[in-house]
Amino acid sequence: MGAYLLDTDVISALMTMPGHRRRQKVEAWLRSLGDAPVILSSVSIAEINRGIALVNHPAVAAAIGRSLDPRRALGVPQHAGDR
Repeated sequence: MGAYLLDTDVISALMTMPGHRRRQKVEAWLRSLGDAPVILSSVSIAEINRGIALVNHPAVAAAIGRSLDPRRALGVPQHAGDR
């Protein structure tokens, strides 16, 4: 089985308040994947890092930053998006 590439909006849903309907749906979907690997693209990690930079609460920003492991990111080829 392959891995699932998560978009930034999936991570955003997980950052909503516990019990929020959108978060519950995403959590249920992630549980349904079992042991299948889930990964983030380097673009999503960059978007998340931008969001961290905008957070005015140092403890929250630190917690989000610790949860990201750049060694597990799916890289984007340097030529991606070139025309």
